[in-house]
Amino acid sequence: MNRAAATQRIKKLRDCLAWSLQNNRLLTDSQRICLNQERAAWLALLREDDLNPGHAREPQYRVPPELESRINQIGILIQSSGWDRYYNYERQFSTI
Repeated sequence: MNRAAATQRIKKLRDCLAWSLQNNRLLTDSQRICLNQERAAWLALLREDDLNPGHAREPQYRVPPELESRINQIGILIQSSGWDRYYNYERQFSTI
């Protein structure tokens, strides 16, 4: 996966986590831990790519298929409702 796709995946996971926490629904604590694990795996790959460019790999951890379905459901809810995070992380973390 290329850097742009990895960055989009990180943003999608981050938004699902934020939406779930703000709305207090659809993800259990364990599921949120899984999302954070995958997000950390992607961030580690991006960091590795900065140090050693050109080694396209997949993260060591991906969420299970059932949880991926839940992530997609939340993504649809986010898009259909026009939801936006309370805090704009883009200003603080412009590289992600």
